[in-house]
Amino acid sequence: MSKAKFKKTISILQITDSFLPEVGGKQLVVHHLSSDLGMLDSNCYVLTNKKKGYQKTNLFYKVFYYKKVFKKIKIFFNLASIAYYVIKKEIDLIHAHRTIPAGYHAALIGRLFKIPLVITAHGDDILTVPEIKYGINLNKKSKKQSLYALRNADAVIALNEGMKDEMLKLGTNSEKIYTIPIGINLSSLKNNKKPAQKRNRGKNLVAVGRNHPVKGYENLIKAIAIVVKNNSDVQCTIIGKGTFKLNNLVSELGLQDNINLINQVDNFIERGMPLKLKKFFNASDVYISSSLSESFSLSILEAMAMGLPVISTDTIGARGLIDNNINGYIVPVDNIEIMARKIIYLINNYKLQKSFGEQARSKAKNRIFSWQDIALKHLEIYKNLILEYGNS
Repeated sequence: MSKAKFKKTISILQITDSFLPEVGGKQLVVHHLSSDLGMLDSNCYVLTNKKKGYQKTNLFYKVFYYKKVFKKIKIFFNLASIAYYVIKKEIDLIHAHRTIPAGYHAALIGRLFKIPLVITAHGDDILTVPEIKYGINLNKKSKKQSLYALRNADAVIALNEGMKDEMLKLGTNSEKIYTIPIGINLSSLKNNKKPAQKRNRGKNLVAVGRNHPVKGYENLIKAIAIVVKNNSDVQCTIIGKGTFKLNNLVSELGLQDNINLINQVDNFIERGMPLKLKKFFNASDVYISSSLSESFSLSILEAMAMGLPVISTDTIGARGLIDNNINGYIVPVDNIEIMARKIIYLINNYKLQKSFGEQARSKAKNRIFSWQDIALKHLEIYKNLILEYGNS
């Protein structure tokens, strides 16, 4: 597959263990990156597990699926699938998303076919929270495979400097780490709701993300219980898959009139935020993140782009986006009282909300968060690696 002379159009195989219609940071990275690479005269293919309901419309890339087989023999079929498309589509480079399983499988195939491998780490393949058993590196076998993938990758993408530091701790060669964030389509993210049109001006909170212990939603709900004692009209909407499981805690704390739980919004739009989700952001004044660990929060960045100030726990993902006391607040992880105090202070200071929101929108406008810029940076890495292999 290696070519001594660089050709104009390159063929890239993006590998991910999950994809649309499941909506999350990783899935959207693969979609938007593949779309923009396709518009940059590249042949982009996505290899993933089959999911029902995905709308294949107006795509600049093609999607292929692994075959469904018994778990014990799945790795062999997955490796065979990767090899098949590498040969059939004359793939020049593999880009795996997450160190395992995609990165590990791609490392084995990359060595076999002598083509370059890029890996993007997306969070739980690098970060760990032992208290809630979060992170694949807590398992010895998984960590071994993850480290193998990182060692054998030709380039590793870190979503921010914090993730880069964590990769270095795992022994990843610093010379092959590139820091490239997740992007947004700024033109589709604008808060069109005028302050006068919002109910309870300044007191509408929103949080987005699947219901998982790492999201810290129980802490957020308990913080709202403190806030309600002095601000009974505060409203907090939590949107994400499985949030209905939080109903018992909401009822137990008597917060049925203050907390609205919404299941995952799957109305996917090819270029931008789902319309249903955008409506919730338009109706909100402050974005809240209570995560115990976060590699990069796309929801925080989207909220900032829509002019919302952010209150977030002190995670790697938050540190890379929020400038404390300038466009939001960063509070200690797992500290319910401090989070509640910051919420109370901000919802009662509309002028500060507006100032923080303007600063947040301004930061989100930075070119580094443009998908076009992000795609160009990836393409430059791809081409350099392909050339290196061609000359070796």
